[in-house]
Amino acid sequence: MVALLSNSIQFRNAITMSTPTISVLIADDQKLIRDTWTSILALEPGFQVVAEAADGEEAIQLGIWHRPDLILMDIVMSPVNGVTAIKELLSVSTAFNILAVSMYAQPWLVKQIMKTGAKGYITKNTSRKEFLQAAHQTAKGLKFICDEVKTNLTEDLILPHRSRSINQLTKREIEIAELICKGLTSKEISGQIDIQQKTVEVHRNNIIRKLRVKNTADLVNFMYAAGLLIHD
Repeated sequence: MVALLSNSIQFRNAITMSTPTISVLIADDQKLIRDTWTSILALEPGFQVVAEAADGEEAIQLGIWHRPDLILMDIVMSPVNGVTAIKELLSVSTAFNILAVSMYAQPWLVKQIMKTGAKGYITKNTSRKEFLQAAHQTAKGLKFICDEVKTNLTEDLILPHRSRSINQLTKREIEIAELICKGLTSKEISGQIDIQQKTVEVHRNNIIRKLRVKNTADLVNFMYAAGLLIHD
């Protein structure tokens, strides 16, 4: 039994030694998420988390310092969001392999993120198996889109009227959405842009309907992810 255990350990060590190490930087403003990703990667041979960042600014600094093989980048962070961090990192070096992570799976948003130069995109609903597939593939510089987004892309082609896109909003609705995200009430918005309060309420309802957000907090996250808001 001892000999068998010894052989098993030697075999596992041999696999680990023969597997090239993929260095990883994890960037997310929620410690629980960072810890979860770290735990998953710790159990997967060949990965090593070299640093963690709690916001986009820290991700930029640690990315330039460590030059990891893979960066897991949350999109909605403050004070510097993930979109800005991706752009800044890739302006320093196009060699960064960045896997963008978000709670949103809207096709228009994914296209926007991928245009910044991210190699892959997954949602926080993705499975452990798919997460590891994405990590392996993007670390090699290959493209990866999670199944949830692929499904939405298909639905977007078949039923385009169901698409949840910021492009569906008028300029006035975007203006009001920004003011709502800043915490202004309908009455305050009415006074600031000189329209009736009832008109503001109509716009508010249209925004919620078009973007299919549940509440103001969801709207705020959506607007940050879309790059229409920046943290003060």
